[in-house]
Amino acid sequence: MIDAHAHLGKWYNFYYDGGDFLSMVKIMDRIGMEFAWISALIGIGPDYELGNEMVFEAMNAFPDRFKGYVTLSPYFAGKMEDELKKRASQGFIGIKLHPGTHLYPIDGVNYLYAYKYADEHRWPILIHTWGERDVRTLIEVAKSYQNAIFIMGHSGGDLKSMLLAVDLAKNVDNVYLDLTGSAMYNGIIEYYVERIGSDRILFGTDFPFIDPRPAIGWVKGSKISEGEKLNILKNNAKRILNSAK
Repeated sequence: MIDAHAHLGKWYNFYYDGGDFLSMVKIMDRIGMEFAWISALIGIGPDYELGNEMVFEAMNAFPDRFKGYVTLSPYFAGKMEDELKKRASQGFIGIKLHPGTHLYPIDGVNYLYAYKYADEHRWPILIHTWGERDVRTLIEVAKSYQNAIFIMGHSGGDLKSMLLAVDLAKNVDNVYLDLTGSAMYNGIIEYYVERIGSDRILFGTDFPFIDPRPAIGWVKGSKISEGEKLNILKNNAKRILNSAK
């Protein structure tokens, strides 16, 4: 498995055991997770630079287990270019934006450099979405940067938004749906595959913020073919990495 939506560290008001990269690797070994694409939780909160350093430390310690997202803050737009170049040289593979915690709209001008960079380098850009407005806005942004890979974090979050996401993303080839969530609606994976195909659905768990094991069961227990399950669990993520430059 490749977890395309994982984290590192602690969150300020949510208890869970572990969260450090050593603990994460032990769990990854136990459940058969090959890679985790990570961003540090402190990075989507108060300190994106410290978060990126934490991710770099994990990548150095376990280069064959962790891939890093560069977390960016819209409030330091003038530093985005330098941060992206620095982290790209260190082996990071994508961008993480969290408009929800940063209280900044997906289509705000301070994110534009991030979108341009992802478009130029065919990078994945994982964006937290929650609600119909986020879904519609991400789709419109993706249409303007068609070389970038937009991963719709949580696929909109609530059921109404998830159903909207699959309909709107159907004809926007650079948008991928993300299965990350603390719960999964019965039949939603089958619905996604029926509507959009298995080639644009990514396995994600929010690990270690959320225990990754139930998410494995959601995919393995779904009524889709073994080939479709493999696409979701790892093949699509590998293809995204291979297309980056």
